Amino acid sequence: MDSKILIKDQREELFNKISRQNIVKRDILSNLNDYKNNNLIKVTTGIRRSGKSILTYLMLNKDFAYMNFDNFYLANMEHNEIFYKIREVYGNINTIFFDEIQNINKWELLVERFFDAGYNVFLTGSNASLMDDELATRLTGRNLKINLFPFSFNEFLSSKNIKMETDTTMNRSLLFNYLDRYMINGGFPDIVVNNVNPKLFLENLYSDIIERDIIIKRKIKMESSFNEISQSLISNNSNLISYNKLKNYFNIKSVNTVKDYIKYVNESYLTFIIHPFSFKPREIESGNKKVYCIDTGLFNKISYSNSVNYGVILENLVALYLLRIKKYYFYGLYIYFYKFTDNEVDFLIMYRNKITALINVSYVSDERDINARKLKALDRASLNLNCKNIILVSYDINNEITYNGNKIKIMCVYHHPIIYHIII
Repeated sequence: MDSKILIKDQREELFNKISRQNIVKRDILSNLNDYKNNNLIKVTTGIRRSGKSILTYLMLNKDFAYMNFDNFYLANMEHNEIFYKIREVYGNINTIFFDEIQNINKWELLVERFFDAGYNVFLTGSNASLMDDELATRLTGRNLKINLFPFSFNEFLSSKNIKMETDTTMNRSLLFNYLDRYMINGGFPDIVVNNVNPKLFLENLYSDIIERDIIIKRKIKMESSFNEISQSLISNNSNLISYNKLKNYFNIKSVNTVKDYIKYVNESYLTFIIHPFSFKPREIESGNKKVYCIDTGLFNKISYSNSVNYGVILENLVALYLLRIKKYYFYGLYIYFYKFTDNEVDFLIMYRNKITALINVSYVSDERDINARKLKALDRASLNLNCKNIILVSYDINNEITYNGNKIKIMCVYHHPIIYHIII
């Protein structure tokens, strides 16, 4: 195979892909000017097919070198060959874009070589560990990183040229129709923009990540057990997980194996974990965790359930909303859940060592349908933690009520000013 032709073809394919694509304004774009104009190594990470290549392309000028290492042949080239082939194909271009860089053995050494040679380096990667370990060692202080997610609901609406308005019955109906579609099919750009079949796309994406990015790369021998753990994580969306219970249920010999398997799934960005809140760090680490899926469509298509659980989906949307806020805007923000006696608060927000908000989620459109336990938990947690900023996120209620003397803000899930209420 002629690598020179392959490299040229890849760049042409990228241009063609961009030219055919309906470019959707991402929530993170407002933060990118400082990012792209910085002379450090720029790294965009996130789950496969979330739009990392397009986001990176938007930060580049037309003159840049490009290689996508999802190609097996290119991923197995020697570092020297890559370095000189780039110079042979692209000449004096000083900006380079490496896609899926984690597929190269000791990729950080190659990147460091280009960086030291004066290149402006942009990278994408789809594995948190394979990226973070090297960024935290070899390239410490020499990189800037962005985590990209599938489309938020706001981005979903932008792709449809729909404004978030509920001023008329028609606008309201249209908004909730799109919200339901988003909750069921999720926000991967191929589904939202290119209208690919959600079930086929998500099943193939999940299979690729499990097989190529985890089982093969991690050389997992007990494939069946790993697949069961992975499927269980997604199926238990918004629920507590116990390493010991999973070990016993799937008849795995070591709890450390279970921990490793869960770590691998999280590092591929399929799922993410939220810890229990405690004033004791040891209890935060040792307590049972809650697991959420990176996309509600993945949960719907991959989980064991044959029915749609809107309550779980709504809680997952709020978890993703909070995670985006943490990754995009407030790096000093921490997200926990709070379990005490027979009560639980879905999300406890801490910012700069202060508890700033307590949030419960309830899939309701009428105040009369709100589960009293959700309000009771917020009320008691507010007393325990001395936090007066308490919020109930609903499907379709915007109001403020008083419960046991405490004011509780009720907000519908699409109400973006939530951000201003949790960072106070």
